[in-house]
Amino acid sequence: MSPGSSLHTFGIAHVLHLVEVVKRWGVSREALLAGIDVPAEALGDPHARIPVPTIVTLVEQARLLTGEPALGVYCGLQTRATLYGSLGFALASASTVRDAIDLSLRYGKVVTTALTMRFRVERQMASLIVDEHTDFGSVRDVVIMTTLIAWWKVSAALTARDLTTSTLDFALPEPEYVARLAMTGLRMRFNRPVHRLTFDARSLDLPYTMPDAVALALAREQCERELESLGMTRGELTARVRVLIPKPGGGFRTLEEVAAAMS
Repeated sequence: MSPGSSLHTFGIAHVLHLVEVVKRWGVSREALLAGIDVPAEALGDPHARIPVPTIVTLVEQARLLTGEPALGVYCGLQTRATLYGSLGFALASASTVRDAIDLSLRYGKVVTTALTMRFRVERQMASLIVDEHTDFGSVRDVVIMTTLIAWWKVSAALTARDLTTSTLDFALPEPEYVARLAMTGLRMRFNRPVHRLTFDARSLDLPYTMPDAVALALAREQCERELESLGMTRGELTARVRVLIPKPGGGFRTLEEVAAAMS
């Protein structure tokens, strides 16, 4: 685990989500959290944040207790927009896929500071690229698979469409459990330069099923407040920049790429 990993956090909702997912294998909350530093009061606080090292330990324990190597697939497929708190309510109230992407780029840090997204449109294909800003150790595959599959799942649910043109690329080696990934019905490719979800750019204008301008405005206000509460000191900012400079796959980011990841 890199020194910078303790600077990054996930919302407590991710812990509660994992608690729900592992019930599929008969694993109780008590068993999952045994020996892990998640304060009981944090479980009842929707604004609580959990540092990455604790998340890593928790996911390692979940994979051990369930015996399921492809845990990230289940976590992704079981994701609902509400997992993302105020950002989730904003997404559910958005008008189109494009609007939801804009919201995710703006407010993604309320979900986690450990991952950020970039958006690209090239010819007829659109891409959501996920950048890592810390070391997820042995559960890197779970975290990245959960993130990309969840975004696809939430979009499919909120458009009420089967987004069949989607492809998931992973800057990960092909896992031993690759055969189990067929359950998703998604095309997945490994050993790619970046983690990304690609899809037909025409999908950007697909309408969401519950657009609500008033609810969206309220959710955006809450997201702004949460971003303010995540404000960093100068020392934390310097440390985060140092974490962002190296690329996970090798090499270094340009100044423009670091700035984009920080925005």
